[in-house]
Amino acid sequence: IRFGFVEKMPNVYLEINKDGSYFINKNMKITVDKNICYFETENNKLCYNIKDLPLYIRTRKEGDKILVNGKLKNLSDYLTNKKVSHFIRESILVVTNELNQVIDIIEIK
Repeated sequence: IRFGFVEKMPNVYLEINKDGSYFINKNMKITVDKNICYFETENNKLCYNIKDLPLYIRTRKEGDKILVNGKLKNLSDYLTNKKVSHFIRESILVVTNELNQVIDIIEIK
C-alpha cells in the first residue's frame, strides 16, 4: 500500500524560442545555446536541435495525443500501458511543437 498526497503540478506554459536559461521550478532548468537545446531534471536529459524551436513546455491536458511507433495514441492510454502511477502522472509535463503536438514527456520528481 502506498500512501501519499497527490500534488498536481501547477499550470505550466513556457515558450522556448531563443538562447538562454529557463527555470520551471527549483529542480528543473532548461538551457538553450547556439547548437543544442537540452532539458535537465534530476534524473534525465533531453536534447533537441535548435532548429526545432520554438518548443513549448506545458502541463498535460485531457485529450493530448502522442506519436508512438508511427501511431497516434492518447497520452493517458500510453501512460496507463506504461504503468505510470497516478502520483507521477500529476507531475508530468509535455514538450510540444508549434502545432501543439506532444513530442516528448518530462517526468518531474
